[in-house]
Amino acid sequence: MGVKARTVQTAQTAHMAADMNHFLLDLYRLSYERPLGEFQDAALRLLQQVLPFDSAAWGTAIEAGGGVTTHNIHLHRQPEEILSAYEQIRHLDTAAQAASRRPRSTLGIHARRWFASAEQAAMRDYGRRFQLANYFIASNLDSRAHCFNWVTLYRHDEERHCLEHERALLDTVSPHLMQALAINRLAHLERVNAEPRDNTGRAIADLRGVLHHADAAFCDLLRREWPAWNGGRLPDAL
Repeated sequence: MGVKARTVQTAQTAHMAADMNHFLLDLYRLSYERPLGEFQDAALRLLQQVLPFDSAAWGTAIEAGGGVTTHNIHLHRQPEEILSAYEQIRHLDTAAQAASRRPRSTLGIHARRWFASAEQAAMRDYGRRFQLANYFIASNLDSRAHCFNWVTLYRHDEERHCLEHERALLDTVSPHLMQALAINRLAHLERVNAEPRDNTGRAIADLRGVLHHADAAFCDLLRREWPAWNGGRLPDAL
């Protein structure tokens, strides 16, 4: 490699590092400043500045025998109908299944090639209906709650493939996205708890009972009623 080429590469690397620093600083600032219901959209709009995509989904899921089951999900520029449609074909989603096989995974998917088998025709129809031509999936295992936190970034254009350096970038930033969401939830609980009361605890859980955050008072109250409770999920009775 010549001196000129090395100089250009060094300049590009420095520019990417500067962009990443700005992204991370802005992301963590948003985690404190934005209300709970606004943070994920704001974070995804910020991510779009360093990694282009058209729509997204961000949530928590578990992998079971019949495919990946979503616990909670935040849709970004996708209609609610995508959720009920996915329930019909989730057993065909080998991309989501592959992402859930390791504690941490980041994949780039070209849908037409990945779901090429005859048995996956319904999956291809689903992708065409919601314009899911290419997409990234980043997942991280929450070992305490035995579920995956994940974010999927969709590209609608068939020709906008997921490039390796883009996949690597998402692999780097996705843990920060999950941590920033955790900080945002904790900041929400702190605001709710601005005027603490005796014998009161607070937590954030999804509708399937997975605890995303809980303060010490909440955990203490649960253990008083269910002494064998060991965290992660709400007791079945509750």
